[in-house]
Amino acid sequence: MSDSLPYVSEGVKIIPANPSPQESVEIVYNGLLPRSGATEVYARVGFDEDWRTTQDYSMRKTDYGFETTLHIPQYAETLKMCFKDAANNWDNNSGANYTFGLEAGGTAGWGGASIADYYLTEAAQELTADEDF
Repeated sequence: MSDSLPYVSEGVKIIPANPSPQESVEIVYNGLLPRSGATEVYARVGFDEDWRTTQDYSMRKTDYGFETTLHIPQYAETLKMCFKDAANNWDNNSGANYTFGLEAGGTAGWGGASIADYYLTEAAQELTADEDF
């Protein structure tokens, strides 16, 4: 099992954090490219070690960065991605790409929750952790 937490500092999150094959996943990106001024971002996504069925997804600008939603095929065991902007600058995690293991069965993580629900829950958890008891 893998989750999106290792890439939070690089500005990459997926929702649900532990997706399964045949599930939709939302990619939220606020990494190197938008931090460097990119106004148009694309996610290049593939599956498994050989990047099967590689596809570029146009990402929409939101209050959280850039977002896109995709469907994970039934055969997939890993989700891989990197990002590029309109000037063909790349963020590929220093050549390692952003790789997420997929759950063998069942939905884990956030299910159908929206990105806003995710951030509201995350903010509430941070507030609770900061309280003195």
